[in-house]
Amino acid sequence: MAAPVLCEFRPFHAWVMAQQHRPNLAPTVTDIREDLIEKNAHVVFDWDNTLKLYDKQTGRLRSRVSRDFLVHLKRDLGCRLYIISAIRPSRINLSTILTEVERLGLTDVFVDDQEDSDDVDGTENGHKCEVKPNEYAREGNVIICGYDKAETFLRLASFDADKGDKVIFFDDEEVNIENFEAIVPNSKCYLAV
Repeated sequence: MAAPVLCEFRPFHAWVMAQQHRPNLAPTVTDIREDLIEKNAHVVFDWDNTLKLYDKQTGRLRSRVSRDFLVHLKRDLGCRLYIISAIRPSRINLSTILTEVERLGLTDVFVDDQEDSDDVDGTENGHKCEVKPNEYAREGNVIICGYDKAETFLRLASFDADKGDKVIFFDDEEVNIENFEAIVPNSKCYLAV
């Protein structure tokens, strides 16, 4: 009997092998580039580990994409930009994300162009803050909700698939990608790794 061959476990290699047996998975991206985004699209970013990256060694936050690129998408390509994060919707959790958005210099990209809402129940940092208990909390286009990101997006965004509106969605969780693709028409989703 031959001696067993010991193999080094390679998580990435195992992941690649799994992808080959599941061909319908969303494409993966490490860099969010202009060629992935259509003109006038709604562009939705998950927050943790997608748009916001945290370096555990240095304790520093950084954005996966530059502020200049986000401004270019918004101003030059006419995109509507959103952050939708699966965190329990509350004023304190929204405030935490808004503080991080501000630290990264992205407040004017996601918050300042907000539309007025009759359902507003307070202000945060001088902006209107909307909280619907157990459903969502939002300020501008920064939205937190449970894992029903797709349903919340459809409820809050001025999105009309019948008029040809497109959505580009970036998330680091495969289940969120699958749900978004299944629920939101005209969506193209990318798994951010």
